[in-house]
Amino acid sequence: MRKLLVLILIAAVAGGVYYWQHQEVTKLQKQLADANNTNSTQASQVRDLQQQIANATKKADENALTVKEWGIKVPVSASTSDLEYGVSDFNGKTNAKASFRTKQLNTLFPNCTTDSVVIVRGQAGDTFSGTGTTAKTFKQQYDTLLADKNADWTKNVKPQLVGNYYYIQGQSGAACGSKAADTTQENQILQAIKDALQKITTAS
Repeated sequence: MRKLLVLILIAAVAGGVYYWQHQEVTKLQKQLADANNTNSTQASQVRDLQQQIANATKKADENALTVKEWGIKVPVSASTSDLEYGVSDFNGKTNAKASFRTKQLNTLFPNCTTDSVVIVRGQAGDTFSGTGTTAKTFKQQYDTLLADKNADWTKNVKPQLVGNYYYIQGQSGAACGSKAADTTQENQILQAIKDALQKITTAS
C-alpha cells in the first residue's frame, strides 16, 4: 500500500513537472511568435519608410535643378520650373561662376542675357576680388556681407556656405526690359530665381 502511495506521489510530481515544462515551452513559443510578429511588423515599417524616403527624394529631384558642376540642387517652383544655367571661369577657377535664368526670360528677351542672376563660388581661401595686398578671399567677403546690417536679403541672394564652398551673388549686367510692363515681368522672374537660389542644397 505504501509502495502504491509512493508511486502515485512520484507520478503526480512527474506530471506536475511535465505540465510546468509544457507550460514553459508554450510560453516560450508564444514569446517567439510575438517576437517574429514584432520583427515582421518592424521590417514592414522599415520598408514603408524606405519607400517613402525614396518617393520623397524622387519628388525633390524632380522639383530641383541640379548644377552638376557644383554638386548642388536648386529647388524650383511653378515660376522657375524652366530654370537653367551656364557656367564659366571666375578668377582663374574653372566653372566657378554660374549664370541662372529661365526660358521665359529667353522668350521675352531673345537677344539679351545680361540680366541673369550670377552666383560665384569658392573655398575659404580662394580669391573673391582684388589682387595682392588688396585681395579679398571668399570667406572675408562672406563675413563682410553677413555683417552688413543694412543688407536686404529679401531682394538679393544671401551668401551661403554649403559643404566646403561659399556661394555669393555676383554682379549682374543691365536689365533687358525697356518698357515698363516688360521690366515689371522681368523683375518678378528674377526675384523668383533669387528666392530659389536662397535654398541651395547638396545634390544626393
